[in-house]
Amino acid sequence: MEINLHSIHYFDSIRSILGEPRGVYASTVKHPAAPKLASSRTTAILDYDDDVRCCLSTNHHHTFGLDHQRSQIRIEGEQGAAIVSMGVNLNYPDGEPDWLQVTFDGGSWQSVPLIGN
Repeated sequence: MEINLHSIHYFDSIRSILGEPRGVYASTVKHPAAPKLASSRTTAILDYDDDVRCCLSTNHHHTFGLDHQRSQIRIEGEQGAAIVSMGVNLNYPDGEPDWLQVTFDGGSWQSVPLIGN
């Protein structure tokens, strides 16, 4: 249930950046707080070339405050990296602001202004 209704969007985002994986290894499990749901937590590894590491981890039952909530896509390349936070998933249902930060060649992280969410 979780993959078909929620994480499919994350898989699609990954596929739009990296293309089709050779394979996917995934496990999706229930949470004791929601025994009637088929699943709400997923871990997946997407198998690409030997030099690409791609993983996805979701947990829809983080109830331990905002300090350690994360909804991010992290991309690390040879010459830079980017992290985008998808605020709509944080502090749900109220949400938090989205943000994007990038770095190039080991320099400092820079915030990139975003329009919309």
